[in-house]
Amino acid sequence: MNGFDDDVHVAGPLSQGSDGLIRVAFWVGQLARVLTLIQSAAAVCRIAVSIGGSAGGGVLEIKTSVSSAPAAVAQFVAGLRAGLKQLSARTAVPSEASAVVVYAPDEVRDPVDMWGLVPSLGQMHAIKDQFDPGNGMAPCRLG
Repeated sequence: MNGFDDDVHVAGPLSQGSDGLIRVAFWVGQLARVLTLIQSAAAVCRIAVSIGGSAGGGVLEIKTSVSSAPAAVAQFVAGLRAGLKQLSARTAVPSEASAVVVYAPDEVRDPVDMWGLVPSLGQMHAIKDQFDPGNGMAPCRLG
């Protein structure tokens, strides 16, 4: 027994396959809270998930079933990101937790922001502007 609901399975590294794959990065000390957040978001959206990855490295992979309703998966990602944002705001950690959709079927990709909030985007633009003021290298890379 892993301490989770029947719809949450904990495993080793996960393969992509045709299911959805979401990568969550977080401060290692937040592991228990992140696992609880994943479990509660999955329960609210009524989707089955499998969790794998490197807990000691602060990176988990969440696999969603291809049979899950696209709207439910989109709701799960939004709820997970909102919970991670609250978690990061409540604790004094040096970085924000994030959730990136690594792979999703087309029906899920359309309503979901694949990257979510990228807190360092402004810094990346400033560095690119400094070293490539004419925007000649990879002109559409950062949008």
